[in-house]
Parts: sequence; C-alpha cells; structure tokens
Amino acid sequence: SACLPRTSATRSSGDCDPVPGGGTEPLTCRPSLRAALKEWVASRRQGDPASLRLPLVIVAAEGGASRAAAWMLASLRMLDHQTGGETSRHIFAISGVSGGSLGAASYLRMVAAKGDADGRLNWENPEIRHALKAISTSDLLSATISTYFLSDMFGSLIGPAWTLGGVPDRNAALELAFQLLWKRSSGFQLPEGVDSKFLGLRTSIANSSAVRASLPHLMLNGTDVITGKRIITSSIRINADTALFPDSGDFIRLVARDIELATGVTNSARFPFVSPAGRFISTTEARDYQIIDGGYFENYGA
Repeated sequence: SACLPRTSATRSSGDCDPVPGGGTEPLTCRPSLRAALKEWVASRRQGDPASLRLPLVIVAAEGGASRAAAWMLASLRMLDHQTGGETSRHIFAISGVSGGSLGAASYLRMVAAKGDADGRLNWENPEIRHALKAISTSDLLSATISTYFLSDMFGSLIGPAWTLGGVPDRNAALELAFQLLWKRSSGFQLPEGVDSKFLGLRTSIANSSAVRASLPHLMLNGTDVITGKRIITSSIRINADTALFPDSGDFIRLVARDIELATGVTNSARFPFVSPAGRFISTTEARDYQIIDGGYFENYGA
C-alpha cells in the first residue's frame, strides 16, 4: 500500500511521483525520464559491462484513426521479422497521436499479455495474429456515431433528464469500443491479477523491475483547447523535465489519479464529430481543462 520499493537516494531525488490508484488501491510511482531510462538500461544489460552501448528505440505513432493503429502494429511486426525480435526488445517508449495512440496502447496490452521478459513478441502466435486481425477489422466507430445521433441530437430535445438517465456520450461509447476490442481477443487479455489501468498495468505486471521495464512507456499526446499546448498522458513524469517537454501539460499530474487505459487513448484521439472535447477538473490547479485530439498540435508523435 505504498510506492514501489526504492532507495533513499532515489526518494530524495524526487524520482517517484506518487499517484493514488483510487479507493483502496496502492499508490503508484511515476518515474522521471532519467529514472525510467536507468531502470530500462539496467534491465537490458543483463550482466554485460557498463561500457556496452545499447540501441534504444522510441516509436512515433502518427494519427489516422484505427488505420493508423493497424499500420503501427504491422510496421513493428515487419521490423521484428527483419531484426530477429531485437526491435521490440529495445523499445523504450511510444509517442502516440490520435489513432496511433490506440496502436500504442494495444501494443502495450499485447506485450503485457503475451510478451516475454525481454519485451519480445512472437508475432506468429495464433493469439497475437487474432489480435492483429481484430484491430484491423473491428468496427470501432459505429457505437459512437450512433450515440451522436441519439444523445447529441435527440437528447438535446429532452434536456438534463436524458443525461441523468445514464445514456453515455460519444466518448464513453468510443472508450467502451476500445475496451471490448481488448477484452474479446485473447492476444490482449492480461494475466490474472494484472491491473488494466494506465499506470496500474505497469506496477502490477510483476514485482520484478526487469519485467516492468520490458513494457514500453507511453506518451499519448492531446491538445489543450484554451492554450493550444500539448497535454501528455504518460507513465513518465513529464513535469519533471520541462526543458525536454516545453509547453506541455502532464495529464496524470493534473488529475492526480490513475485512469483507464482507454481513457488515455481518448485523451489523444478526439477528432471532430466522432468524439467531443473532454472536460476535466484539475485537482492540482483547481480549474477546468478541455482536451482534444493531439493532431491539432502535431500529428506525427515526433
């Protein structure tokens, strides 16, 4: 019921950013970029000398609805075939925008579900192949489009009573579509006891730091409606590195709690007509925010 174990030196340097999981869930530590890199390097050396140079891969997943998610996963599969699995083994982080963020989150789910301790995926595993087919062929937009006509148009005629009736808005329908995609394919299904939330997935996957480090960090980019700046939903503490992430808000710091993985995706994927701007109240700044698609700021994740 406390942060993950860490040394007093790490604690004093501020490498842990405690985030409540909600309810009785334990606190989750979000590392700074420097701390995350140290953990990743330590897990990859595996007894090799400290002078060994390691390849490090950061994936930039651009927007383009579910097609972008399928393209990103197909590209990683191709690169792994060409490198004997070394590409996935050396992925440190994925920076996603819009549909690319769906690909990033889906890849994280697959590595957590079927990856080995080094982060490699066996792309020929029938369950992985089924997961790839599911994300390439599933209809993820019908629910939110139908909700647009049902809630936004018909519901507006009825007024507040419609909302009180529990009818979801377009974005809630979109998040549910993502969750059902991951639930219905065994290639995405997490091991028993593993939390499915954005931060909880990393901290509950295993007590071993090496296994945690096999999971890529996510940086899912949205846009602040008021300022036009980025709002990044990340497992890395963005606010600790203002020189590297200028003009960027840190969503997890702003809300001070863990969220559903699907919510992290829609923080980046809110394109016009399909999903509305997302309103949230920052508990750390005591003011309202609205977040929209990351493609308004920059569509390449670079």
